[in-house]
Amino acid sequence: MHFTYDDIKRQFDSGTFRRGEGYALEGRVLAARDAGERIEGEVGGSGGTFYRQTIRFREDPRGFRFE
Repeated sequence: MHFTYDDIKRQFDSGTFRRGEGYALEGRVLAARDAGERIEGEVGGSGGTFYRQTIRFREDPRGFRFE
């Protein structure tokens, strides 16, 4: 599946989007895997902790919808 920067940005409030983009720019996204209709990732958090995230998505007439 292919989605654009705008598809992603449209799905989140500005604070959430900026935080996630900051993590990516700082190199804190340690892994991201395409798992069919979801993305599975690992992110380095504060204090040496790691977080796993699963984002499900589907296509609709306006583009992609993240859940």
